[in-house]
Amino acid sequence: PNARFVLVTGDLVDQGYVQEQWDLFFETAQADLSGLPIAPAIGNHDVIRDETAEYFKAHFHLPRNGPVGMEEEVYSFEYGPVHVAVLDTERELALQAAWLREDMADVERPWKVVALHRGPYGSQYDSDHVRRALGPAFDELGVDLVLAGHDHAYIRSHPMSGEARVEEGRGTVYVVAGSAGPKFYPRTFREWQKRVVDQETQIYVAASVTPDKLWLRAFTVDGMLVDNLTLRKAAAPPPDVAGLGAVADDHKVTLHWTPPGGSWVDEVQVFVADPLGGVPVQPTHVLRPEVDHVGTRGLNNGVDYTFVVRT
Repeated sequence: PNARFVLVTGDLVDQGYVQEQWDLFFETAQADLSGLPIAPAIGNHDVIRDETAEYFKAHFHLPRNGPVGMEEEVYSFEYGPVHVAVLDTERELALQAAWLREDMADVERPWKVVALHRGPYGSQYDSDHVRRALGPAFDELGVDLVLAGHDHAYIRSHPMSGEARVEEGRGTVYVVAGSAGPKFYPRTFREWQKRVVDQETQIYVAASVTPDKLWLRAFTVDGMLVDNLTLRKAAAPPPDVAGLGAVADDHKVTLHWTPPGGSWVDEVQVFVADPLGGVPVQPTHVLRPEVDHVGTRGLNNGVDYTFVVRT
């Protein structure tokens, strides 16, 4: 009930060229999802007889920041401390790997997540062509989590890097988020699997994230918890404001600065340090990150003050 958006890892319909199936998807989802953004990945069924995903793209308004020729099929966005890239595993994998390296090269948010359909580490399906094409980019970029579909079961991998298991806290965790439809696959044992749920029931994954924790919980459709994963990392300090300056006037000082730009910052805090008492615990002003100035009043003329601006 507290979801901010829904991420769907492909196969929204059975036959992508049949308009009636898209109508049925939206009619069925309307009551529960009409108030939520949907971030979909393309699945193999979504592009049956429609290789360039024209039906898929006609039904969504998605970011157009993907590689040339794959706009709205491949895209990225940011939510809080997370950078999310959505890929299309049906074509042009090398092109997408190159795009992903550019897309994530300068990401400052602490968490990197990729969503796609054919999982590099699955169960019944061993999509080794996807693993070979995209895995090196995931390793190089430090992708924390890859969310996939295609296998009609719930699978969570060990942390993986270079196609090998690594210790906790390193590598990438791969999750196939179960099936939302009526078709289910039995488990096929693979050496990378850490947790598999192959019950014949629908499963979804709920994610919560802070700068230092990414928490995943997998539930059956009737509310049974079947997996629980917490990824942690040391939270990087937010970038500082730049060019801090001050203009003094009668009993007041106006501070000005350059905001931290596109970086992920909750707020800017301004402290007025008393000449005798040091920097107080509580800020005098708490501002939105895009604000670039503030005035402080009630100061005594002829007294030295120290102003501290923190992100």
